[in-house]
Amino acid sequence: MNYDFQPTTEFEFKKTYHRATEAVRLVGTGLCDKSERLKRLIAVTVIYSEGGATQPFEYRLEEIASIPSGWYDGENSAPTPAAVGAMRQFLEDVSLLSSPLPHLYPIPSGGVVAEWSLGYREASAEIDPSGDQLGLNAVNTVTADELDMLIALNSPNLMREFKSFMSTISSEEDRPMPVDSQYRLPTSDELLMRQVHPSQITEKRPSSRCFTSTGTDKGHLSADRESLLSPREAYEQYLQRKQLSEGGGTWGVSIAEFGQLGLLSCSDPLSENESHALVDFTSAGENKKQLTKGKLAYAKAIARKRLHPLSAADL
Repeated sequence: MNYDFQPTTEFEFKKTYHRATEAVRLVGTGLCDKSERLKRLIAVTVIYSEGGATQPFEYRLEEIASIPSGWYDGENSAPTPAAVGAMRQFLEDVSLLSSPLPHLYPIPSGGVVAEWSLGYREASAEIDPSGDQLGLNAVNTVTADELDMLIALNSPNLMREFKSFMSTISSEEDRPMPVDSQYRLPTSDELLMRQVHPSQITEKRPSSRCFTSTGTDKGHLSADRESLLSPREAYEQYLQRKQLSEGGGTWGVSIAEFGQLGLLSCSDPLSENESHALVDFTSAGENKKQLTKGKLAYAKAIARKRLHPLSAADL
């Protein structure tokens, strides 16, 4: 089906012209026949980049402009007209670039901030209440590395510097992941379970090395997902696989706890074990730092106690 998009403003025309080669998504209202087949589009909003805000920024800025003073703590300033106007002008220029549009929020100081989630990075562009300065900040949520820039909004090089900022954070080398990003596990309380070899436990105390990656796994710690396998099942499968009569037991650290340590978890199902998962220790850097992360994860597992077999003291 063809749709003859007709820009209604000069700004929409410029955006359409500059981004004519991009694939877009249309959101709107259409007419269907009795078989529910789409026959005609009536009203359409063009979404140029996936992963960003879908609400037109003009509408969001109108909402922000209407927020009264005291909205945050009863005493703070309302978003200033200068900040709202400067953000509008800034985003009109950003809209001509091939990048997702940000989500917009008021700031208690009276400014306005635009925020992007770009893979492992959280980026923001903050306009101060005077509408004179743009503060850019990006944080790599895995390594905690930061990038900051302060630009005058009346600078003739504003967009060139902004594009340089976005290019810098987009070109940072992604950490190697063992599987495709679609298998990354979302933050949750689900436990990732580790099995302890009998030689790695003494007086009911496992070695902290059981929770640290080794050279053979190339920085990716194996585990089993509790949502797909019970602690008992994981333990019994381990004994069978290793041909052991007894093991050191099943211990667990949650995906959220690994995340608090800056370690991402991902699903990595195997033909013989669909519950298999990996925890990526490579972001910790050198081996010494990986050992530190492992000891912190170990402390979480010890505090939770052994999941299986349970002793009388565990009940």
